[in-house]
Amino acid sequence: MEKGFTMLELVAVIVLVAILAVGATALWQGGLDEEAAASEFRHALRYAQHLAMTREYDHSHPWGVAIGGATYSVRRKGGIYAQDPASSGLYKDRQLPGGQVVSCPSSSIWFDRFGAPIGITSVITCTVGSVEVKIYPETGFVE
Repeated sequence: MEKGFTMLELVAVIVLVAILAVGATALWQGGLDEEAAASEFRHALRYAQHLAMTREYDHSHPWGVAIGGATYSVRRKGGIYAQDPASSGLYKDRQLPGGQVVSCPSSSIWFDRFGAPIGITSVITCTVGSVEVKIYPETGFVE
C-alpha cells in the first residue's frame, strides 16, 4: 500500500482553501471600510470639539457636527462651515468612506467651550455601519 494523497484529494483541499480565502477577503474589506468611516467620523467630532474650545465661543453659535445619513458637516450653529486644514476645503457634506451611513439619536451634536456636548445627559451612541462611536456627556470624550 502506497502512502500519500490522491490528486482528487489535493484539488479538493485547494478549492476549499480558495473559497475560504475569498470569503475572508470580502469580509475583511467590508470591515476596513466601516472602521475607516468610523475613524473619520470620530475625527470630525474631535475637530468640532477643538474648534469649540479654541475659538471665541458664542453661546448662540456653538461648533458641532451635523449628520445627514452618509454625509456630515463640521460647522457653527449659525451656518459657518469649518475649514479642513489638510485639504483647504470645507467640512461641508462630506461623504464617509465606503458609502457608510451614520445613525445617531440626534441629527446634530453641538459642543460647548469645554468640549462637552450641549444638552446631553447620557452617553450618545452613534453607529457607523456596525461600528459604535460613543460620546460621553460630562467630558465629551469620543470613543
